[in-house]
Amino acid sequence: LLAQALNTLDDAVAGPLRAQGSDSARGPGGSGDASAEACDEPPTPLMWRDAAAAGGPHRLWIEIGQPDARRLAGAVAGSERVAVYAYAASAPLWWKRVRTELQALPQALARIEVWQFDANAIESWARAARAPADWQFFKFDALVQVSDAECSFEVGLTRLA
Repeated sequence: LLAQALNTLDDAVAGPLRAQGSDSARGPGGSGDASAEACDEPPTPLMWRDAAAAGGPHRLWIEIGQPDARRLAGAVAGSERVAVYAYAASAPLWWKRVRTELQALPQALARIEVWQFDANAIESWARAARAPADWQFFKFDALVQVSDAECSFEVGLTRLA
């Protein structure tokens, strides 16, 4: 939800985000099915912004969590830009390992942005979140404020790459 909110500001200029599970959600693997990776088909993004031209690479590929180097290499091959949003406290160690594995692809590293949400703040928000809620998101430099009519949270955001 936070990753989507942080990337919807570009909707008017770059087009809307698409997500797995939506009616039009078909990533480069075609089906939006995570099992496609087990069959050596191209990975499918969790969220993406469509290509500028039909058949071209996605403008934006969004990953959540800590994807492996193989998945990120596939994401770079299928998009102009990749944004990863990690939420675990171990994200800096994960990124150090994956970055080392991607060193052979310097053009890939130049197109990947890696962000880490503050793990404690995400846990607090998850415990208090109710669905459905009318969440509002405001980004101030390295801080995202998430609020609804009853509660408000501040989630730190650190750029790792």
